[in-house]
Amino acid sequence: MISYALATMMLVAAPNTAPVRQSYARCLKEFVREGVEKKMEVAAFSAAFDSACRDKEASFKNAQISSDLAMGLKRGASEKAITAEIADYRAMAKEDYESALKASDPK
Repeated sequence: MISYALATMMLVAAPNTAPVRQSYARCLKEFVREGVEKKMEVAAFSAAFDSACRDKEASFKNAQISSDLAMGLKRGASEKAITAEIADYRAMAKEDYESALKASDPK
């Protein structure tokens, strides 16, 4: 069992991933907003979305893996978890786009 002091030291040593996570989330949100403003067709949005925010995504992924490794997680487990988390972020952004596009349609 890890002592409280050791656990606290590990938390302090682990890089803070909140800024890069927020930057990535903001980028996706902004991309969705711009797509809605332009009233992009879903297919066009999806095609453009595939390459959107990849630089921020890479920064987020690397920061999270570094943090996980500092906390003692295995690289494979960390990569699997962050890949799933990024897939969730991207799926939610696509769903947000489709919902916002429908809501903005005056029909």
